[in-house]
Amino acid sequence: MHEIIKNYSNIINQIDYFNKKFSKTSKSPKLVVVSKTFAMEKIKLVIQHGHKVFGENKVQEANEKWRNMKEKNKEIELHLIGPLQSNKVKTALETFDIIQTIDREKVVRKIKESLEETSKKQFFVQVNIGGESQKSGVLVSELNDFLGWC
Repeated sequence: MHEIIKNYSNIINQIDYFNKKFSKTSKSPKLVVVSKTFAMEKIKLVIQHGHKVFGENKVQEANEKWRNMKEKNKEIELHLIGPLQSNKVKTALETFDIIQTIDREKVVRKIKESLEETSKKQFFVQVNIGGESQKSGVLVSELNDFLGWC
């Protein structure tokens, strides 16, 4: 068994174990496999093993890397897990199903301008809970205002 599949299987088994032990609901957590530094040949091993949810942190690289695979496999769900620059919003909307890193009004405005009415995209607001200046995200003290504005 390939080491990637062995590691993946161990993680899935741990998730199943803890979900059964502690979950009060029947909904299972969703594992986002971060594929940002791996070549598609290695990612395909995990896809062939049945996994469909992946995360990338760079818009241009993800677009080039995943375009063909997503056309072939419509079940793939791709998450943007890195910061989104406003000049890359259009490509991000073409590439990703879920954007986890909304943190600025400028990005929200660009998304609204580019988003089709029938889109089923999902967006998460990134929150900087530590208030660290070197980290991205909306500050906790500004979160309610930002959500209201969105």
